[in-house]
Amino acid sequence: MPMGGLPLPPPSVATKLLPCLEAYDFADLKNATHNFAPECCLEKGDFGAVYRAWMKDLSSGTDVKTEMAVVRFAPNGVQVT
Repeated sequence: MPMGGLPLPPPSVATKLLPCLEAYDFADLKNATHNFAPECCLEKGDFGAVYRAWMKDLSSGTDVKTEMAVVRFAPNGVQVT
């Protein structure tokens, strides 16, 4: 299980299911959110927190960065149904 998150399928499986999906590792997400800094946090709730991040577009091959939202689920978060 990734640190601070839910288990995810390996990138190769995820990209087969959703070919347009880009996979980032935890270190990339941590770096893009400045180590999940409070100033990058957009909202917190029982489920976890949403952070603002600027990620490099892996598919373009350029240094262009795109603004994204990164959700970090709380290990004991409450799921609302």
